[in-house]
Amino acid sequence: MDLSQIGNIHIFRLPIDTSLLAIIRQQLWASVDRSPNIHNLLVAVPCKRIDRPPCTYLSALPHQLLKGNTQLTPYLSTQVLGNYLLENLAATSYDEPTNQWQGAANNQGYLYLQPSNGAIVAWLHQLLNIKNSVPNSDSLAPPSDTLITLKYIYTRCNQLLQTTTTEISLQFNTTELTSWTINEMELIGAILDIWDHVLTNSISTNIRNHRILSLSQQLVEKFLEFEKYCCMSAKSNQTSRNFNLVLIAVVKKTVKIIFSQCWRLEPLKHW
Repeated sequence: MDLSQIGNIHIFRLPIDTSLLAIIRQQLWASVDRSPNIHNLLVAVPCKRIDRPPCTYLSALPHQLLKGNTQLTPYLSTQVLGNYLLENLAATSYDEPTNQWQGAANNQGYLYLQPSNGAIVAWLHQLLNIKNSVPNSDSLAPPSDTLITLKYIYTRCNQLLQTTTTEISLQFNTTELTSWTINEMELIGAILDIWDHVLTNSISTNIRNHRILSLSQQLVEKFLEFEKYCCMSAKSNQTSRNFNLVLIAVVKKTVKIIFSQCWRLEPLKHW
């Protein structure tokens, strides 16, 4: 999706987090002098990832703010307010590491926000280095078909990583990663959805169980498509091969944490 066809592009920087959606909600809310630590940002800042490469998030926050809010009457349209929010993001500086994003507000006042390649790589690095999280106290056993398919891709990731002599590293020039394939981007999107909506979100047990089953199946499907069309030996340069290894390692880490946090299972221990 080309944001220049939507509206004026605003360039800004956001901190790095394991959930891109969480950081968007926090910083958009803070950009209008609201507390970024309110209990339910899910309600306060409606936002979602839309399935249109490159990775793009859509937010309806301008509509939420203007709905019955007399304090914001100087903003005569949601589009004007949307641009104001993006300008505030661009004017904000942080002490912690950040990466570049871009955003635009369309004529209906919806915000479109895209992380740069560097921001996605930094997020992948964050996932590779996190520790196993605490198991959910309300964990339930997964259905057997979900368990089998996740076991398969976990084992397959192990096999792919063990057959390469290349050291996995994220120290590469992100400008060389502008030509990601559709399968790579769709796999990234499936990983994003799990971390955005399940692994870093405080939600009820029923919603969590429903989402993890659906998103786990999506992860399996996107990984199988990625593996089908990914031939690392045919990659034109080491950066592309290494990026694919990073994606495989992140899928493995994500599945391991799903097993541990959502179902209190240890991959391979009793297989």
